[in-house]
Amino acid sequence: MSRKIIYSQMVSLDGYIEGKDGDLSWSEPDEELFAFIQDMESDVDTHLYGRHTYEAMAGYWPHLEGNTAASARELAFGRDWVQLEKVVFSRTLTEVQWNTTLVRDEVQKAVKQLKNREGGDMLLGGAGLAASLMPLELIDEYQIYLFPIVLGGGKPFFPPLQHHLGLELIQTRSFAGGVVLLRYRTSREVSSHG
Repeated sequence: MSRKIIYSQMVSLDGYIEGKDGDLSWSEPDEELFAFIQDMESDVDTHLYGRHTYEAMAGYWPHLEGNTAASARELAFGRDWVQLEKVVFSRTLTEVQWNTTLVRDEVQKAVKQLKNREGGDMLLGGAGLAASLMPLELIDEYQIYLFPIVLGGGKPFFPPLQHHLGLELIQTRSFAGGVVLLRYRTSREVSSHG
């Protein structure tokens, strides 16, 4: 059985993962949600990123040590993030750090090789990378953390697609802060014939 690729994002009610001008301030998880997300990622041992997401993560998580404003949970996540295997798909980056491998081309081949390797699940970060993998049916699960906000524009969670994407709901959960998790598994039968 191959490893799963999980696309997980904070999403506004109108379907955006970033507001206009890249605004992410609305999607800050509270303590309950952050703890839940960490638990959900316990089976993940590899992160897959596009350039933009990698640069954002690398610019923040490795530099939290000594930051008195960071919670113990954030510090632990930062230490774990540095150790986790990361794969960045980019034609423009020239170097990467923090236990990261750079893939410059043949994305489909590289992802299939990663899926067939031994290991835990892989977490996908980045709308551009997700958009390139969706039509290839390489994403196995979608975890949508739906925030009670309407942004009116920005970067969408789902790109325009040429065919239907069949999904099967496998979990829902609501949180005290108003966020709702919608967790879907890809339904190959529907996506292949839809």
